[in-house]
Amino acid sequence: NWLSVLILLPLEAATGVLYKLTLLLIESFNIQTGENAPDLLNVITDPLTESIIQLDKSVINDLATGDPNARNKSLIKKWCKTKTNT
Repeated sequence: NWLSVLILLPLEAATGVLYKLTLLLIESFNIQTGENAPDLLNVITDPLTESIIQLDKSVINDLATGDPNARNKSLIKKWCKTKTNT
């Protein structure tokens, strides 16, 4: 971590290259501002996480409302399938 600071901080202070690089990346995503703006992290990570695991939102809602039967339900709706060799 210190090595990154020792290299990147003077580089950014002298040239502004990190600012220019992040500005270029953000502009390439065509991100909207305001209430209609997408959550940047979700846009990037959702396709990967949905292919690995999905949570059952109805169980989360039941737990939040205090339904005692929801405690015995699984939060996982879908997960990676594994192949079994026989």
